[in-house]
Amino acid sequence: MEFPSAYRHVGVESAWKVGIYVILPLARIWFGDEMGGYIGPTSSGYITNTTPGVFVCIGGWLLLLLPVLVVIGYAIWG
Repeated sequence: MEFPSAYRHVGVESAWKVGIYVILPLARIWFGDEMGGYIGPTSSGYITNTTPGVFVCIGGWLLLLLPVLVVIGYAIWG
């Protein structure tokens, strides 16, 4: 069995960090309609209306690409 590249070259800790970081964005991309349809209590209040699934998916893509956008912004204006 061949291990993923992050595990083989950097170590288990870095592979876990990447895995933990991508869980929420991927969940938003894959299950945007289900997450957008949630109505109920949250830790900061109460959700009274649904959110269109496409907006939840866009938010997931933005979170997933945020590190790349930060690096590009730093390269341009840094």
